[in-house]
Amino acid sequence: MPRVDGSERGRPEAGAPALLPAPAAPAAVRSRWLSLVALTVVSFLLLLEDTAVSVALPNIRQDLGIGLGGLEWIVNAYTLALAVLVLPAGKLADAYGRRRAFIAGLALFAAASLAAGLAPSAETLIAARALQGVGAAFSASSALAIISASFSKEERGAALGVWAGASAVGLAVGPWVGAMLTEMFGWDWVFLINVPLGILAIAAARLFIAESAGRKSSPGLPWLAVALWAGVLASLLTALTNAAMVGWVATETIALALTAAVLLAVLVMVERRAPQRLVDPSLLHDPEVRGANLLSLLSTAVMCNLFFFIPLYLQLVLGYSVVEAGTALLPLTAMIVVVAPIAGRLSDRIGRRAPIVAGLLLLAAGLIVLSSLGEHSGAPLIIGGLALAGVGIGLITSPITAAALDGTARDSSGESSGLLNTSRMVGLSLGIALMGAFVAGGSDVLGSGAGAREAFVSGLSEALLVNAAIALLGVAIAIAMLGKSALRPHARIAEPVADVEQAVG
Repeated sequence: MPRVDGSERGRPEAGAPALLPAPAAPAAVRSRWLSLVALTVVSFLLLLEDTAVSVALPNIRQDLGIGLGGLEWIVNAYTLALAVLVLPAGKLADAYGRRRAFIAGLALFAAASLAAGLAPSAETLIAARALQGVGAAFSASSALAIISASFSKEERGAALGVWAGASAVGLAVGPWVGAMLTEMFGWDWVFLINVPLGILAIAAARLFIAESAGRKSSPGLPWLAVALWAGVLASLLTALTNAAMVGWVATETIALALTAAVLLAVLVMVERRAPQRLVDPSLLHDPEVRGANLLSLLSTAVMCNLFFFIPLYLQLVLGYSVVEAGTALLPLTAMIVVVAPIAGRLSDRIGRRAPIVAGLLLLAAGLIVLSSLGEHSGAPLIIGGLALAGVGIGLITSPITAAALDGTARDSSGESSGLLNTSRMVGLSLGIALMGAFVAGGSDVLGSGAGAREAFVSGLSEALLVNAAIALLGVAIAIAMLGKSALRPHARIAEPVADVEQAVG
């Protein structure tokens, strides 16, 4: 049966190395890269929408009459659904077809975007965002699984660099596109634009992505573990959001935190005894995989706060228009676009650890610069801090992704990419909720008047310094848990390759 790389499974000829794969045919190479193009286009579209929401939040707040906690849940409903379901989605994609899961996720994402754009209330919008997260869980886990299964370790960093670069373009133009849509048509079009784009993305996936699967047997999903995991995250996020309003030692906050701790303890017990586990223990045997997932969680927690809170600062404190706020984020995202593909290729040559360490140090430096933002800060300080942080993010994104996937076999690539996306979404959700607690500090920082602006700036400065400390913690983790050696193609033994099931119809 044909393999992902286009080579045929067969007996080696006499004298040929038994453990090395046959070179891929030119047509197979073209097929891999066309598939990568289709996947990166979809990632571009999804990230464009996701970052476009950030600059529309003040307008959503004004139209729907919600506070900081409600704005956080507009983001966190999406990321919570992703964090809970991306691992089960990866298992289902491995068992029943990655392209099938990818397309199904896109279809649900587009339908939920229509519901979000037509939402008459904050509650309806939050529910629609949760459905968007369900669809994105299938698309996100399948996309990385397809890339991981299609490229060898020696090419994977470069492929992920292209993927990360295209995704970064979505990050770059997302705030600006969201600003223009909000300015000209209203915030609802930030969501409605996904409907035609989703249809085009589905067509591209059907044309260019071949079907593939890993394990043939039913994954036997542990739904009890999934429910417990959902309870852990929901309780923890609610506790952090609640802390922003009523304080860290309030009875409700403590009760929710204890609930999360109890549910987590039960989840660990269930996972140890269950025949089918939510997280395959074999995925975490490699210390680099563990380290990469932990770094993904921490770095995403830091990165996402720039996209969530800086637009709020620019509009609510400095009085920027929505278009000006979207444009002001371009130094951050432009640096990610430029650096991410370079970092992917660099990590193939010198190893994953060096660019990650350098990137985290630069990210911490950028956050420290931004922590000095005040009520009347000028453009040079904003541009300099965001650009410095952007270079750091660009350096770490694809090397962390590659490190997380390097230690897993291709027939488990859906699960391993699901674990990585879970780490990212948990980091995103917890990062926004934690920073929101620091920014709010128990006061109405979104209110009008000098007092509210002063409180917002003070909380933002404190939160950015906390994020800088998290980035420095990531440096220590990277040094301790990631290897420093480069990948050497001539020294690698061929890894197992998943069978491919060609799509029918």
